[in-house]
Amino acid sequence: MNLGGTRPVPQPEHPGVVNFTPDVQVLDCWAEDLDGLWFHSDLQAPYWRFYWNNAPGGIVTIERKDRPLFSDRFYAIAPDTPFSSKQRAPFRQFFIHFLAGAPFDTVQPGLFELPTFPEGCRTIERIVEMLDSPGGYPVAGLTTLARFLVYYALGHLEHLTREAVCADRRIREVLRIMKLHQAEPLCNEELAAQVHMHPNAFIRLFKESTGETPQAFYRARRIERACILLHYSDLSISQIAARTGFCDRYHFSRVFNKTRGMAPGHFRRSRGAGGGGQLTQLHRSESDTTD
Repeated sequence: MNLGGTRPVPQPEHPGVVNFTPDVQVLDCWAEDLDGLWFHSDLQAPYWRFYWNNAPGGIVTIERKDRPLFSDRFYAIAPDTPFSSKQRAPFRQFFIHFLAGAPFDTVQPGLFELPTFPEGCRTIERIVEMLDSPGGYPVAGLTTLARFLVYYALGHLEHLTREAVCADRRIREVLRIMKLHQAEPLCNEELAAQVHMHPNAFIRLFKESTGETPQAFYRARRIERACILLHYSDLSISQIAARTGFCDRYHFSRVFNKTRGMAPGHFRRSRGAGGGGQLTQLHRSESDTTD
């Protein structure tokens, strides 16, 4: 199988320093007026959330503890945080759903408060103007502004990461290949060959670097991708199974249920397919490049 081979990895400018740009994908960005509508019993999902409400009234419940959301704070909720929401007064909510790669994929579940800042608030105002424009919005411009807020949030959370970016270029290359080939059943021998390693040595190095075996890591990433497609697309479960490298919907459903604790159909119904029935132009523009 031709996986595109290896590609040169830029050498760090200073010895012992790994230069990298956080791998970020914006899934959705929206603002809406909420008056008694923000009541959800289970919002756990494998992506980050960035929230800002223009007035108090929203409450997030994590581990049976109510956490009110205030207008003088931004909030970030890490992937796979079990939480629910409720509302005591009307407010307008701005949110971004996004994925973040290493090292931010090691942050433990939780709700994190971030200080607001003038340029961040102006950025949100600009995004809302674009979203409210009757003539539509430029996707590239909106995504760029959303990424500015995402990078700000991640910059405040870097101290919570459990480990540094993997410095071994061979493992970074394998992670890149896994991301690009989520619809294909990659075996350890194929992955090892791409970085010119013996399979056994590759498996040991991969587990030392990530804490997981290659196949467990790859399977978890494919299930995360399936969650995104269940939430944001109208693809059938069989189509999603094929796009995430499973032989059929039955095998996919068994693995999904074991990993997420619920069937794919239940996950879709509980989150609302398409983010409320609509696959946004913003999400389509980015997801089409990764399927």
